Amino acid sequence: MKKLITLAAAAAGVLSLAVFAVSTSAADSLTKQDDISYNEIVGRVNQSDSGFTISSKYVYSRGMASNAAPLSGSDTTGFQFYYLGLEQWTSNNSKTSTGKDAPLPDWYLSWLDASLSNLRKNGGSCIIRACYALEGESNAEPTEFSLLQTHQEQLSGVFAKYSDVIVAVECGMAGQYGEMHHGKYSDSSYKVQILDKWLTELPEEITVNVRTLDEYIDYIKTSDIYKNKYKGKTVGGVTYPDEITRANVANYTFENEVFNRIGFYNDGMIQDGNDAGTFYSSRADFVKLLNSKADRTTYGGEFSGSTGEKAGEYRVERDTWFPLNAMSEFYNVHLTYYHGGNNAYASTGEYKNGNTYTITYSSAETAAKKAQQYETWCKTIGSGMTYKTSQSGTEVTYQVGGWASATVGDDLINKLKTDSNVTADLSAYKGKSVAEFFEDHLGYRLVLKESYLTSKVKSGGELTVKGTVDNTGFSNISRDKASEIILSDNEKGDNMYILRTDLDVNSWVGGSSNDYEMTLTLPSDIVSGDYQVYLRIASEDSDGNTNAAGGVRFANPGQFAYKVQGSSYSVGESTVNIIYNSEIGGNYIGSIEVK
Repeated sequence: MKKLITLAAAAAGVLSLAVFAVSTSAADSLTKQDDISYNEIVGRVNQSDSGFTISSKYVYSRGMASNAAPLSGSDTTGFQFYYLGLEQWTSNNSKTSTGKDAPLPDWYLSWLDASLSNLRKNGGSCIIRACYALEGESNAEPTEFSLLQTHQEQLSGVFAKYSDVIVAVECGMAGQYGEMHHGKYSDSSYKVQILDKWLTELPEEITVNVRTLDEYIDYIKTSDIYKNKYKGKTVGGVTYPDEITRANVANYTFENEVFNRIGFYNDGMIQDGNDAGTFYSSRADFVKLLNSKADRTTYGGEFSGSTGEKAGEYRVERDTWFPLNAMSEFYNVHLTYYHGGNNAYASTGEYKNGNTYTITYSSAETAAKKAQQYETWCKTIGSGMTYKTSQSGTEVTYQVGGWASATVGDDLINKLKTDSNVTADLSAYKGKSVAEFFEDHLGYRLVLKESYLTSKVKSGGELTVKGTVDNTGFSNISRDKASEIILSDNEKGDNMYILRTDLDVNSWVGGSSNDYEMTLTLPSDIVSGDYQVYLRIASEDSDGNTNAAGGVRFANPGQFAYKVQGSSYSVGESTVNIIYNSEIGGNYIGSIEVK
């Protein structure tokens, strides 16, 4: 027996970054749940829609036929990144002799539909990028631009059915790897049309991410919305310029406009001052813009794998990748995801394991100056990252330990509080490596810090739940989630009552501490007895059904075994016990007696 009970009484209040005041009489009637550990575990807690993607799944269409089996198994669990290769339906891909300019066939759309359906059944989510040049071919798009847009319309028809599964669509389609460069249709005018087609065809719940700041700016500049509503006008007390530019874009936000559905992906995170062409304004302005857009969009990508003298010079001349600066930036840009297929972070890159490189300068004097400058930065930047320089004439050899050698200490935590307004408790990671901190805090990471419940409730009576949840992760939950209070008389959820709430978990931004209190009316026919109480936060499909298989997991120790999914960045799998009950899809917040 599983009963769905709608919300009988609205939440008393949901506040973010504030202390919720409760009257003495109300507080006295609640019981603190002492059987819960309110500490944060150390270790990865995989979510279905943020953090590390399980892999980067390249799905080439060449060789696929009408009887192709849909993705299944490990390809449809957890958080996935899907690259869809459309090379079979363009005549211009140099590596596909059989490709023809043609609409996508029904069998391919059915294959895609079935694959996403399997992902939904398994409680997973994905980010998708479709293009014609997964191997970096130039000018691989169809001969006519109209066919590319037809492909977008066809794909959108399938994507639209899975707004609860698709976290974001990376704009893609044109250019090498779908990154909108070195393609037949990578000029600004085409990019605007590609972005507009996605935004028009896809439901508003799906974020569309662009590769560069200019793509975002160009869309606003050419939009009738901006021309008619904002250009030279005062809206909401803000006077908007005649044109949005690189120099002023960070100063302006928009309410309830299509612009707010545009997020960003970055394939050169903290590579250099310009992140390999991601933005062209100042870094501070780009961070400011992303900070203001984080409510319902996503931001993520991968680190650049660049190596060599030029990259080495970048690393000496900048300090964005030092732990104190990088971690602060990740909170401010609300870093949602990092996808696989790049070794720069986990294997050979200095971000994790460090690196050694030698640079030759014009004179020994310059070499000495550079070496001293580097050592000064390393001393003052904090977090205990190891480093060493050695000079031989005009050559300097730099050694850096990377984030794996840096430790989380008071200097990092205090900087996060000051520069990123972090109010969540980060003490669980003091003394751990910055690499471990980064890996575990990608996306959102929720920790129950307090839980109070009405201890005894009559059938048809009022149940009050009150508590505090810290989000120690970099980002908020960017996608709409349903929240439910579940009463179950056993751990398997054989007999449970589900009460829908209006708790706004999307407002729990990265680094925040959040208080909640809700008073709910129990059904009059609820069976008397002892009940475990769970808070379930999960996506719902277009019919309003909660997908319990993809529930949000809290990072508290507990009694329920949880299997940490392997990814391209971990070896093997591990099992930890947290308060998330996978049978119910919710997090244990205490127990009550119904009389």
